[in-house]
Amino acid sequence: MSYSYPLDIFDDLDIKSITRKLVRRQASTVSPNTGQQKIFDSGIAWWESTITLAKLNREKAQKLESNFLKLNGVVGTFLFAFKDSKQSLGTVSGSPLVGGFSNGNKTVSTNGWTPSQTVLKSGDWISFSNHELKRVVDDVVSDVSGNATINFEPAMRKLIGASTAILVNPAKGIFRLTESNDQISIDTFSHYSYSFTIREAF
Repeated sequence: MSYSYPLDIFDDLDIKSITRKLVRRQASTVSPNTGQQKIFDSGIAWWESTITLAKLNREKAQKLESNFLKLNGVVGTFLFAFKDSKQSLGTVSGSPLVGGFSNGNKTVSTNGWTPSQTVLKSGDWISFSNHELKRVVDDVVSDVSGNATINFEPAMRKLIGASTAILVNPAKGIFRLTESNDQISIDTFSHYSYSFTIREAF
């Protein structure tokens, strides 16, 4: 059986702990003569996360294992929202749409918000129709016409067209597993434990 990726199969994970980092493709060299640094920044970055689940009973574990099997190791992709990307601190009212990108593709002009609201707070999450997952770096206040400018990190890897929706509550990214091997731990009380690492897929 073939699957249509990305799968949307991980909304109900019982997460015990999670670590998250933004991986940037950067490098630096230091001159042996002057000590001067030279910095290279590709502008490309992605989210990675290691997830440890709470102990599961057999029934829940079998369902989870079946979902992992559908991914075929690192081949398949899936939608995933971090806990804090499921609910914004801003009002997030209206039907926001993309206007255009600027500032090295780290700023997007938008419209369609409820006028004169703090629609997003610094640290809130957004995604777009291509499910690139971004974090807002400044509070976003809509004007009297419902327009707003959003500054975010990291930069867009691939631009999308105007009038496409901005996705919030939840803001989901497309991820894949970082390893092909599925691994599970089972204790003497038949409790199942999982820990796995994911990264944005592109």
